[in-house]
Amino acid sequence: MAERQNTIGTTTGSDEIRRMFAEARSQNTQVVLDENMSSEDLLTLARRSKQEGFYSVLVDLIIAHRAVDVGVLLELLRECRSPQTLNAIATSGKAPVSVLQVLRRSEFASVRDHATLALLRPEMAYASAERIQDILAEHQGEGGVDIGVRILVASHPRTPLEVLQRLAQDEVDLVSEAADSALKSRKT
Repeated sequence: MAERQNTIGTTTGSDEIRRMFAEARSQNTQVVLDENMSSEDLLTLARRSKQEGFYSVLVDLIIAHRAVDVGVLLELLRECRSPQTLNAIATSGKAPVSVLQVLRRSEFASVRDHATLALLRPEMAYASAERIQDILAEHQGEGGVDIGVRILVASHPRTPLEVLQRLAQDEVDLVSEAADSALKSRKT
């Protein structure tokens, strides 16, 4: 059976949104935002829903929306203090370096970790083989970032073969599997 969708638009009221999210929890439905909403529409929706019980779930949808821009992210950053929302901003792929640097100083370790990883992704695109090895060494033993960095490096197409071979022996399954996959793709 195909999943049904309920769409939140610019005129959808709080009671209707609350009903949509309740239905999504109890039935096979999905809540989405109207794809034609503008960044200003998204901000208005966030502002008028701030006190609602569904706010954090709605903010996740807003962050993922195609029209979200830096202005929306900055306002959400100012208004939201939940680690879930801050992590969603850090991992959205839409946050500029300035926002990620703010998140890197968060009081929440998971937010700091996600922001650090997000800041590394663009650097990895231009990193030399030596720099990739330096990145691994710099983040070794840094809790959650350490594993994330190893996965990022193992998944990166410019990672040197000897680094991939070492990561293929990693004790963390996600790391070794990513490295194995990269090694196999290089053989084909």
